[in-house]
This record gives sequence, structure tokens and C-alpha cells, in this order.
Amino acid sequence: MNRLASPPLPAGMTDLYLLTKQHNDSEYLLLTVWQDSQAYALWRHSPAFAPIDTYATSANHFHAASYHQVPKKEPQD
Repeated sequence: MNRLASPPLPAGMTDLYLLTKQHNDSEYLLLTVWQDSQAYALWRHSPAFAPIDTYATSANHFHAASYHQVPKKEPQD
């Protein structure tokens, strides 16, 4: 994770957060923010993902999800 978090970030990744539980520092959550889903997909299927691929298994409770920003709706009069 240190290598991944070191500059430069992979192309298209804008932010990276490595989170742990307050009382269990052996469990991690990796939160990444991407310019778009295509940039993530390219990285996920590239050799640069290989160091993380070891952990990307159901045995390690790996889960990937995509979220998109929803524009704020202006109140109607």
C-alpha cells in the first residue's frame, strides 16, 4: 500500500485513503477516487494492480463498488 500511495498515483486516480478500524488495525479498507470508471477499469486490469491482486479474493472479503456523484437538486418554488 505504501508503494501505491506514493506519488504519482495511477493515471486517473485522484485520491486514495487507507482506513482501519479503530480497535482492529489488522482490517483495512482501501477507498480510491477516480476521474471516471474507465480509468479504474484500466488500472484494475493492468500489471500495476498485481501487488493488490493477492488480496482481491473473497477469502479476504474483497468487495469493489462504484459510486457516482449525484448533482444537488435545487428546491422548486
